[in-house]
Amino acid sequence: MTPELLDASRRNARRSNGPSSPAGKAHVKMNALKHGIYAAPENEPEVMRALGEDPLEFELLKGDLKLTYGPGDPLWLKQLDDLLEDGKRAEQSANVYENKGTASAKVQP
Repeated sequence: MTPELLDASRRNARRSNGPSSPAGKAHVKMNALKHGIYAAPENEPEVMRALGEDPLEFELLKGDLKLTYGPGDPLWLKQLDDLLEDGKRAEQSANVYENKGTASAKVQP
């Protein structure tokens, strides 16, 4: 690579850092979202909304199941949480398969 090309590449790299405002970062945050399986726990409500799901409805279901099948010991509650997470992920996978695309097309700014 010539020194001129290297210099031009470095100048371009300084300008290509992605969005810098909080609104811009929030807008592009879900661009690569396909299924949400590896989403960080703090992003789950946003991921669920991007996938067309209602996080409040999920929390209500979780509460109903714990009332119906609980209270139990900590192991029982952990198993119930695992069951809910597995069900949510299966539904997300099915939605992605049906739509044959990424969820980012559904995200509104």
